[in-house]
Amino acid sequence: MSYVSGGVGQDESTALERMRSHWPLSMQFIGPSSDFLADIHVRIVDAHNKEVLHADSQGPFMLVKLRPGQYTVHATYKNRDQTKTVSVSSNGATRAAFYWNVE
Repeated sequence: MSYVSGGVGQDESTALERMRSHWPLSMQFIGPSSDFLADIHVRIVDAHNKEVLHADSQGPFMLVKLRPGQYTVHATYKNRDQTKTVSVSSNGATRAAFYWNVE
């Protein structure tokens, strides 16, 4: 599975934001006061519960190449889990934002 992650620093963050529309799934990880987060453990499973990605995001953005379909994204930051179901279409980019109220 192809993915990129990062966005630490203004230049890297701007570059990844520009690339978002070219990737089937774009995720953003945000903390209190809209702080960008890094070191997010991400696991994505498909509709058959088959793991398609297991990685750590190195910054507040993660872009993932996925085939069209339904997926469940499990994101963990400081032992706090969040789960979101996303639907990736063949004609556009799906976005998912994860917020943690953790310092």
